[in-house]
Amino acid sequence: MTVEKFEEILDRSESEILDFKKANYDFSNDNDRSKTIDFVKDIVCFANTVRTETAYIILGVKEQNGIKTLFGIENVVDEAILQEKVKDKVFPIPKFSFSTIKYQGKIFGIISIPISKYETPITPTKKLKGLEPGKYYTRRGTSNSEANGHECVSIYNWFSSIPSIAKNTYLIEEVNNLMKKISEPQLKLSLCLSESLTLAKKYDLENLKTFCFNELSGYGFMSGIIDNSSEVKFRISTVAVTYLDFQFRQYSTWDSRMVFNELKNHKDVFEVKMFFPDSIYKIEEIIQELSIKPTLCSFKSTARKFLGDSKENDYEVTVYADKDVYDGIYSSIKQRLIDNLINIV
Repeated sequence: MTVEKFEEILDRSESEILDFKKANYDFSNDNDRSKTIDFVKDIVCFANTVRTETAYIILGVKEQNGIKTLFGIENVVDEAILQEKVKDKVFPIPKFSFSTIKYQGKIFGIISIPISKYETPITPTKKLKGLEPGKYYTRRGTSNSEANGHECVSIYNWFSSIPSIAKNTYLIEEVNNLMKKISEPQLKLSLCLSESLTLAKKYDLENLKTFCFNELSGYGFMSGIIDNSSEVKFRISTVAVTYLDFQFRQYSTWDSRMVFNELKNHKDVFEVKMFFPDSIYKIEEIIQELSIKPTLCSFKSTARKFLGDSKENDYEVTVYADKDVYDGIYSSIKQRLIDNLINIV
């Protein structure tokens, strides 16, 4: 999700398609499964709610009397855990995604529940406290409620009216064409991302749209160095950081990879995991430059970002990366785009 979209959501009030929660879902000490049940009920109710747009649960924000307080969240739950909490307790299995965003120096969680077609309204498959098998649950105003007879009919009719993406032959054809282009080594990934963004806007594919937008514009809104959020792990790689000023000679027999490996063995050089926020255009530009002139890519930063928060560590350092690092990031972005497209069909 973009910062602009996040701010637009923050301007709204809680409703049938939006809920703000002060804290993250915490499943520790959940012996009575009450926390799991609350989460499952939230997802089911939003998925069953008749609407015209994606519903959201925003974690780290509290709304009271129309005033919002931004707390942020400390512990980020992996999306796989959230999906696992739901999949064996209800049917059909609702579609949702989890992501994070850094805003005003804090991390917020975003659960997106898109409009999806199901053969029947989603119902619990096992008895849980507050959830009965065979009954339907939905949002009523800002609350989760058991659907009454009229609401059940409305949910059935709504699901029946939603066109099935899986049966949209035009979409499948466009995705297949994009997949073929991505496999062409001479075609720049930036072009494939641009076409994927156009596709996402055309068919209102929110996850693909956010991914492509971020890749094309860069992740400058994030912290820039290390971020453990699952959705950006593919942009983290190992770099060499040093406070020394190295002067590299033009080696006759050493290539940039050998120089980089030798550099990392120096006692005053530190290997650090770094998040690369650059846009795909910038990454392609750097790879092109390193292909023409085999050398190391370097840039200045501060030691505090890499080596700790103490004041004595707040001095200038140089960060080094070779072409293999950028090739690896490039390949990871390409694979993530492929995964996003596969998930559509």
